[in-house]
Amino acid sequence: MSYPTYSRGESIIATGRLILALASFAAIYFDPLEPRRFVTATYALLGLYVAYSFVAFVAIVLVARPLEKRERIASHTIDIVFFGTINYLTAGSSSPFFVYFVFTIVCAMLRFGRGGTLLTAAVAGIVFVSSALATHDEPDFEMNRFVIRLAYLAVVTFLMIALAQFHDRVRRDLSRIAEWRRGEWLDRDHLVASLLEEVASIFAATHVALAYDHVGERVAYVASLRDDGFRTVAQSPDVADAILEKSPDAHALRSLPAALRGPAHDLISVPIEGDFIHGRLVLFEDRPALQEDAMLATIAAKMVAGRLDHHYAAEQMQRGAVAEERVRVARDLHDSVLQSLTGASLQISTLPKVISRDPIEFRERISQIADIIMGAQTELRRFIDNLHPERRERPGAVVRVRLRERLAALAQRFWQQWRLTVVTQVEPVVQVLPVELQGEIYALASEIVANAAKHAQAQRVEITIGVDRNDAVIRGRDDGRGFPFHGRFTLDELVATRRGPVTLKDRVTSLKGDMVIDSSDRGSSIELRIPIAALGETA
Repeated sequence: MSYPTYSRGESIIATGRLILALASFAAIYFDPLEPRRFVTATYALLGLYVAYSFVAFVAIVLVARPLEKRERIASHTIDIVFFGTINYLTAGSSSPFFVYFVFTIVCAMLRFGRGGTLLTAAVAGIVFVSSALATHDEPDFEMNRFVIRLAYLAVVTFLMIALAQFHDRVRRDLSRIAEWRRGEWLDRDHLVASLLEEVASIFAATHVALAYDHVGERVAYVASLRDDGFRTVAQSPDVADAILEKSPDAHALRSLPAALRGPAHDLISVPIEGDFIHGRLVLFEDRPALQEDAMLATIAAKMVAGRLDHHYAAEQMQRGAVAEERVRVARDLHDSVLQSLTGASLQISTLPKVISRDPIEFRERISQIADIIMGAQTELRRFIDNLHPERRERPGAVVRVRLRERLAALAQRFWQQWRLTVVTQVEPVVQVLPVELQGEIYALASEIVANAAKHAQAQRVEITIGVDRNDAVIRGRDDGRGFPFHGRFTLDELVATRRGPVTLKDRVTSLKGDMVIDSSDRGSSIELRIPIAALGETA
């Protein structure tokens, strides 16, 4: 996984450095007692540092130029050398510029993590002690101030190392959630075992319990870490009742048998709410549970609910569908639910950069991720409802705006996930088409937008939907980099040369339609023509 080279921490450091440099220059300008020695050298050194801080601020904050690793190390070294020198020139251990040493330790935590923080603290301590020893014979040397400041450096170092460890742990856990394995089709027992093992590995839990209710059936599983790895065992309905009937307070679950929770020191209990299941996920941990663990567990619970919902939806569809229907179902899930879950995964991968700088934004991002997952569940529910003839929506005033509502939601989702502007135009005649046909049109439009976002790196997509004689016509145009091939191609030519978007070709072919793609490095346009009679046959 790759990350952008621009760091928010560097902009914070550059801003703080400039403020400190200006404040230091002002301090010795307005206080004629400081510095007492090497006045000219001190003013010259501070003047150079102010200029250096201003240039770095412009480059990093205003121009947003990313720093390579060697540049960060060089900048950090310059700061330490300057801070040590100015401290020596301005009264050593009693210098008012002692705060610079604290600043370097904070910078090391933002830049290099725990190891860099410890190394910087060691160097800062050596420099500070050396400057104190060089001035200890002077009459204004204060031993009590020296000792207190040395202890202060040690305390700040300890706090920064603890913060770096916390940041590394949260980033590691979030990265593992973002890399959650999708896996192949599994039966329920194997799926639950895979999910619980993944959850346990993310949170380093020795025991994980899952209980949920599905269509009146209560099931429970417990995954335990043993010598040969994790082993998941299905539990009796009594265990499911014990987990589900406890209060939301996690500590109330301590009454579970020790064989289920193991030698746990603490536990986290979060609800699981899906379209097909309602239950609870419980993590038994060897260490005290943190508030951040509970927030991460909430995300993990939504992922588990989504996977189980997907499993039961697919199982239900598999029982009542023929082979051709199953293929169409897979395409629809890919075009809606899986795209949303992929977007949620991308959102999760950005959380490590947010948590260290703004906890409020971190909670807002988690709320956005929850909204995306809930939207995917809503789309899945709508899709499942339309599989049942007795539950399908009938044409009418409400249905006539449904396609536009779904396209508006599609545009909002792709803006949130990809920063892609989607502009849609639906001709009024489309409103009279049956809801099943509008569903096919939506799936085709969704696939066009998804291709532009994922593969063409487009910034804007325009979708126009109308009816031309006996055909439904969907046109899409984007400003991306086009397909790997350039030129104008029909569906037959794309199939013969094995070019073009596979999912879109398969869907158009199954609907007995036609497709024309015009691709260039300045963007691409797609026109789909689907016979309305063919759409009616598939409905």
